[in-house]
Amino acid sequence: MKHPYQQVAITKSGHLAATCTNHVYVFDQTSGARVGQWTDPIDRQSALKAKVAAEGKTTKVAEPGDNAPVAYDIVRILDTTATQLLTATDSDKAVELFNFKENELDLIRRQPCPKRPSAGAFVTDNEVVVADKFGDVYVVDSGKEIADPKKMEPVLGHVSLLNSVVMAEHDGKKYIITGDRDEHVRVSHYPQSFVIKHWLFGHSEFVAALHIPQSNPELLFSAGGDDYVCVWKWFDNELVTKIDVASQIKPYLGEAHLPAERFRTPESVPEMVVTRLQSYHQQLFVLVEQTPVVLVYNFDGSFSHMIEASASITDFAVDPASGTVYAAVDTDETPLIEGFTATGDKVTVPEFSHDVDIESRSDVYPLYPQKVLRKHGEY
Repeated sequence: MKHPYQQVAITKSGHLAATCTNHVYVFDQTSGARVGQWTDPIDRQSALKAKVAAEGKTTKVAEPGDNAPVAYDIVRILDTTATQLLTATDSDKAVELFNFKENELDLIRRQPCPKRPSAGAFVTDNEVVVADKFGDVYVVDSGKEIADPKKMEPVLGHVSLLNSVVMAEHDGKKYIITGDRDEHVRVSHYPQSFVIKHWLFGHSEFVAALHIPQSNPELLFSAGGDDYVCVWKWFDNELVTKIDVASQIKPYLGEAHLPAERFRTPESVPEMVVTRLQSYHQQLFVLVEQTPVVLVYNFDGSFSHMIEASASITDFAVDPASGTVYAAVDTDETPLIEGFTATGDKVTVPEFSHDVDIESRSDVYPLYPQKVLRKHGEY
């Protein structure tokens, strides 16, 4: 059995990048040939022991007991450029910068962070911003020495977990836009990120996805735990419209979307989470967690069509050059990635293979992590 891919992304050079457990793969889109691969060599226990040793402590690191919750060492893609890839590893709370070379994925920087990274974006080829689960954002510069995580200073902070960050530009000036678990979208100047331009208020649930389309950089799409997507003119602090997602996705919601058992009541209804936003030309592509469809809307908010895969989609990416949609599906058999045109027709794509075999479904790492962000009665 094969482990499903957890994430996919199209690099600006046209390669397909994908993650599976603690592995990163980069493929040629046309042939499916693997042109780069990296496996995280650090496990969580080793990282913790190294941290204790570096601090000069004699404390013994406890080994997990038989009933301890499973700790997964996952690699996540945060952002890409034409020549670089930014990832985050849970094993040692680090971010990694890779260079693409011919048939090689070259690790040029591994920077441990104070807290586990949750989002990130390239500012330049050498500079990235990294957000964490405590609401802070840090700058990592690959041209500088590796920093001591304890001495890293945040450039901005929320009072809630950060789920998404994007860089924006207006009249030659840079801005950083961040979305958090407390329904906030913040627009800040960059690099003077302590200067808040304004907040975008339109959500009643957590924000999990932000997207600025290349074709319309004055627009921002934001979504998460609400049943709609907000369309903003972000610089002007103008909410253009809200795209209703519930109408199209309702038939695909089921028991898996109900609240956790401890929060469930007889009146509970399925809860949706938008986990990925992408665009191509003048259309927005929307993924709702643990569903087999990508919903496609026009930028004016009207529904266009949907793309339906053979199983639940864990993630998807749209090639900005061709409009081809690559959907990673929750299956243990090949193909693990299915291809579609931007209009929804299925197309044949190469078999993007990996080496992660599993014995049973119980060995699958978490594929749908966003729904736990929703706040319920205990808060």
